[in-house]
Amino acid sequence: MIKFFLSFIFLIFYSFSIFAQTVRVLLPKSEFLSSSGKTLIKGENIKKVFNSPYGRLKVKEGKIEYKGIKWGKNLEFSPEKGIFKWGRRKYRGLLKVYFKNGIIIPVNFLPLEDYLKGVIKGEISPSWPIETIKAQVVACRSYALYSISPDKLYDLTSGINDMVYGGVYFEDKKINKAISETYREVLVRKGKIVPGFFSACCGGHTEWASYVWKKAPKYFYGVKCQYCKDSPYYHWRLRISKYSLSKHLGIKNIKDIKITSFTPSGRAKEIKVIGKDEDKIYDGNVFRKKIGYSLIHSTFFKVRVGLFFVTFSGKGWGHGVGLCQWGAKKMGEKGYSYKEILNFYYPFAKVKKYEKGRI
Repeated sequence: MIKFFLSFIFLIFYSFSIFAQTVRVLLPKSEFLSSSGKTLIKGENIKKVFNSPYGRLKVKEGKIEYKGIKWGKNLEFSPEKGIFKWGRRKYRGLLKVYFKNGIIIPVNFLPLEDYLKGVIKGEISPSWPIETIKAQVVACRSYALYSISPDKLYDLTSGINDMVYGGVYFEDKKINKAISETYREVLVRKGKIVPGFFSACCGGHTEWASYVWKKAPKYFYGVKCQYCKDSPYYHWRLRISKYSLSKHLGIKNIKDIKITSFTPSGRAKEIKVIGKDEDKIYDGNVFRKKIGYSLIHSTFFKVRVGLFFVTFSGKGWGHGVGLCQWGAKKMGEKGYSYKEILNFYYPFAKVKKYEKGRI
C-alpha cells in the first residue's frame, strides 16, 4: 500500500514537472533586494545561505556587490519560500541579476502559471465576468509561450511593451480561479502557438497584426467587433497646437497633415506631414509613437488641420490586434463562454492543451 502511495505521489509530481514552464521576466530598475527566511545566493565562484537577507545591490570594480560580498558579474537569489522583494514589490520564483554592458539587468525566473497570477490584474479588472477573465488568461498564456527566447537573457518585459507584471501585489482569488480552470490551455494554429495579442478597445474592428509588427504572423487578420461600444475609449478626441505637434515630429511650421493610405480595418497606414521647408511620410504606428500613446490612443483616426491647431478624432485604444478587452467584457456579460470569445477574436486558432514543448 505504501509502495503504491509513493508511486502515486511520484506520478503526480512527475506530471506537474512535465507541464511546468519557466518564463524569464525583466523587472524594473531598483537596488534593494530582500527575502524572508533562508535564501541561497550564488555568484560566479561563491555561494552562501543567508537568513532573511536585506540589502542594497550595487556594482563595485565591475562586480555585483551585495551583503558586503563581491559575487562577480552574475548573482542568483533563491529564497526557500519562493518569494523575494525587489524594490517595493514582492515576486515569486527566483531572481538572477546580470551586470552587462555597464548596467544591472534583473530577471525574474518563475513558473508560467505563477507569472500569469501577477499579470492579469494589470491588464483587466477582477470584477469583470469570469469568462472574460478566462479568455484573457488564455491569450496571456499564449503570448508568454510565444515570446520565450532561449538565446536572450529574458523572454518578457514587465511593462506595456509586453504585459504589465506586478508580481504578488497583483494576485487575486477570482483571477487565480480562472488560471486554474484554463490550466495549460493556449491558442494554437497548425500545431504552433499563436501569440495572444490584445488591446484595450479596438474601436469597432480589430487590426491585421502585420500592419503593426513586420514579423507578425501573416494569418493574423482582423475582425469586425460590435461589442466594445460601451467602452470609455470607443471615441476619443485630441486637439493639439501646431507648435506642440512640430516639437513631437521635428518638422517646423506644419501646413497640413494627410492620411495617404489605410489598413484594411480603416486605420491610418501612412501619414504625410507637410511643412514649410520639408515633407515627411510616417508609418501610422511610428506617427502615434512620436506624438505619444497617451495622446493618440490609436491609429484609428481622422485628422483636421486648422490655422493654429490640429484635431484628431479617433476610435479605440491600443494597436487593436487580437482580443478587444472591452469587447470581451461585453461578450462575457452577454453569456458567451471564454472559448466562444477567443474563437471570435482569433478565428484562425483553436484552444488546446499545452504540454511543455508539444501540443
